[in-house]
Formats: sequence, structure tokens, C-alpha cells
Amino acid sequence: MKKLLLLLVGALFFASYAFSQSLTVCGNSVDLSAEVENYTDFSWFCDDAAGVFSDANSLNTTFTLTTPYNEQGYMVASFYYNATVGGDVVSDTVHVEFLERPVVNAGPDFTVCGLDFHLNAISSHTEGDNITGLWTCLGTGTATFDDATSAYTTGYYSGYGSATFRWTESNHPHINTESDVACSDYDDAIITFYEVPSAALSMNVADTVACGLSFEFLRAENPEGGMSGYWYEENPSTQFGMGGMGIFNPITDVTVSSYGRHDFYWIVYAGPEENPRLCVDTAGPWTINFVRQPIAEISTSAGTFVAPDAHVLFYNTTDYQDMENVVCEWHFGDGTSEDNCGESVEHVYAEADCYEPYLVVMSSNAPQCSSTARLENCVSVTTGIADFNVADIEISPNPATNFLNITSGEVISDVEIVNVMGQVVLQMDVNADNAVCDVNGLANGVYVVRIHTDGTVVSQQKFIKE
Repeated sequence: MKKLLLLLVGALFFASYAFSQSLTVCGNSVDLSAEVENYTDFSWFCDDAAGVFSDANSLNTTFTLTTPYNEQGYMVASFYYNATVGGDVVSDTVHVEFLERPVVNAGPDFTVCGLDFHLNAISSHTEGDNITGLWTCLGTGTATFDDATSAYTTGYYSGYGSATFRWTESNHPHINTESDVACSDYDDAIITFYEVPSAALSMNVADTVACGLSFEFLRAENPEGGMSGYWYEENPSTQFGMGGMGIFNPITDVTVSSYGRHDFYWIVYAGPEENPRLCVDTAGPWTINFVRQPIAEISTSAGTFVAPDAHVLFYNTTDYQDMENVVCEWHFGDGTSEDNCGESVEHVYAEADCYEPYLVVMSSNAPQCSSTARLENCVSVTTGIADFNVADIEISPNPATNFLNITSGEVISDVEIVNVMGQVVLQMDVNADNAVCDVNGLANGVYVVRIHTDGTVVSQQKFIKE
């Protein structure tokens, strides 16, 4: 009695005199083993495939196939031995299918923004073969594949971070065998999932106006989850924060180099060290209109202005450079006003008083960027009371705030202070060659001081109370 064995993946197969086996191996070599007792001669043979026996005269041998696989990735060969036992020749046969081991490439490792992925393996499959493939996920999350059996597929992963995706290919037998053998191989691709940033501005950015070339309140939402952000404006000379270091701060100030409209964007990004801006989201634009802050300047003509027909000429010396749609509002202090951006404007005062006119200069599209100019002293309009000084009398200071000093070369009998309406608002007896009048309680304006000597007015002079 004899026995034929094929060693395959730890299994031992037996054959009797008249029984032929069909077996499958993965790769191009097979271990053959026969059990023959009391033989005088023994040899292994393979007539339909080229190859090499490690020892064709040994019961236990290894055959290595040198014939190429066919286009479908397999090769079938028949092996038999002849043994001489007691003068008789005994023989047995086994059919072996050699399966080509798949060459698997799952593709490179890569990163994605979000949780959707695209896989593209290089498959060994050709038409007519028995090679199948399957994607599996070895990550801690759950992967959903559109088609897990396709080398190229798409899907969705359940969480951020890294996950391993394995592409496995199996070459299945073409002949009926006694073993359930498939020749398989696999390769892994690691996908790192990064969260898609969500950039947002934290203020209502509509119709923002900045007076001057700086704006102090650029504000965006602080990025979370280890993400970073930065401000962008197309002009490279724009400076965010002190020394430009505020460009990465969600709350910062900005200085531009020119007036007009500028668009600002807050950009949030995430990604690996070698590609930190793999995932990007942009908020904006935040359009800010930088308007030149004017510096209003005015002056007035010199002279004596007497009511009821006091013509006063005012001069506007404001610099309007880089300003658009300029508006100039004159307020004359008597309840009237006029829009006039000319170099000068004339106003007629009908009543005597000390008027405090002022000029407001602004841009009509940015009224908050305005400037106001006032005269150093009020405009004094009198009733026609003339100054005269027949004696050597001096008053100081003029204008006066708290006290008015009067000095004379003669004895002053009394002093009167009269407002522009001709009303005596202060009277004091002196009987000395000097006097100090307390004018702190008087309202600001123009007054006349009358000085009497022996009951006669010897001096009448105007002064301003501030």
C-alpha cells in the first residue's frame, strides 16, 4: 500500500492507488509527500508545467514552478510518482492549482478636510480572474463605504483623527479542490481627518466708518479645537496690531496707508505641520471706510462791529485734502447757521452782544468724522458806545476774568460798568486814584467801564469779561 501527501498550510492530504487529488496552493511552490513502503526505486514527475523539484527521488520534496501564471493569475499542474515495490511499479497523481499572490497597493496615506473620503487602491484584478477585493476600516470610529468591494470608492467616517483603511485582495481557486484556500494580501492607507474650520466675525460689519487711518475694533470669533486664524487685507502695508503682531489675534486694531474703503477677512485654518492650511474657511469681507479726520480752522476780520448792522467776515482755513463730499456748517451764535465751504462767509448781527460762532466740518457720508473750530475770543457787537479817555486812566487786564484793575492820575470818585444794552450792571464808589472791580459775577461778554471824577465822566472804555 502507498500514500501520497500534499502539505499545504499545515494540512496533510493522502491519496490511494486509484484516487487523484485536486489541491490549491498560494504562490509558486508546493510541498509534496508520499508514503510508500519497501520500495527499491522512487521518482516524482510533472509533465505539464516547468519547474524544479528540490529532490525528485525523495518521498518528501518541494516543487517550485517556473512556468509563468496565465493572464487570470493561476496555473494548474499534475504531479505523479512511480515507485518500484517488489518488482511492481505503483503510481499516484495529484492536481495542483498554483494561485498568483495579489500585488496590493492601497494608495498613499493622506489627509482630508471633513469626514468624507475617497479611496483609490491599485488592484491586481483583471478580466476573467477570480480576484476579489474588500475595504475594511481599522479605526476606532465607523466607516461607511459606498462600495466596499471596489478599489475606488468613497465614504464617510464618524470622527476626526487618524484611521487605517485596509484593502485586501484574494485570488480564489478555479478548480474544485478539497481545500478552501484563497491567496490573499493586503495594504493599508492611513487617512487623517481634520475638522473643517468655521470662521466668523463677531460684530455687525455693515457700514463701518473709521475716522483717520486706524480702526480699533476688528473682532472675530476665536477659533476652537487647536485651529489658528489670521487677518488678511490685500494691501501688504496694512498693519494689524502693534508692529503687525496682531494679525493672528481675533481681536485687534488695524492701521492702513490710505483713505477709502478696505476689505478685511478673518481666515481660520487647520492641517498637519507640513500643510497647516489644508482646511481653510474665510469670514468677510468686513468693509471699512477710512475717512480723513478734518481739522477745522477759522478766523475773523478785525474792526469794531456796531449793531444793528454789524457786518462780520469769517474766514475758513480748513485743509480739505483727501476729503470727499465735504460739508461746512457755520453757527454764528445768534441762533442762525449756514452751510458754506467757501474761503470766507459774511454774517450780519442785528443786536449788540458777545457772540461765539463756530464751524463744523465733516464728510456727508461720515458725519461722525467731524471737527469743530471756535474763535479764541467772542465777537463783540456793541450799541455804538464810543471809547474816550480824557484823563490818564488805564484798565487791566483786558479781557478780564475775576478782577478789573483801574489806575488814574487823579482821584476817581466812582465807577460804573455797563453792558452792551446800556444797562448799569455794577457801580462802586472809589474816592481814590485806583480801584479794583470784582467782575467775577458778570456773564461773559463785552462791557463798558465808565470812570467819573468829581461827577464827570472822564473815561469810557470797553473790556471783555471771560
